[in-house]
Amino acid sequence: MYERPIPFPRDGENQETVLYEAGLLGWEEREHLVVEWRRHFDRAQEPNWPGHCAGIKPGAMYATWLTGAAGRRAHYKWAGIPKSLLAQWTEERRRRRKPQAEAEAEPHEDAARAG
Repeated sequence: MYERPIPFPRDGENQETVLYEAGLLGWEEREHLVVEWRRHFDRAQEPNWPGHCAGIKPGAMYATWLTGAAGRRAHYKWAGIPKSLLAQWTEERRRRRKPQAEAEAEPHEDAARAG
């Protein structure tokens, strides 16, 4: 504990995330975690993803579910996905969607000829 090369994780920080970002994980452990983190990231992108369960608030009868961007952010934090991977995967997703959106925005050849 006294000779560690990184600061002790703050409250709420995931130990695996801190070790990943510091480059202190072995190859096998790193690859296992990246696969798990990617599974959580991809699941949160699915159209039928129900959201992230934030638990039951005091006095409530039912759990609180976060949906949309707030739900995804809470889910990423809960899963401990490192910010560097979130940035990378989000950018990859944006790049994949951009050509698709451009293709959908272009008028169809047959419609252009008929006009």
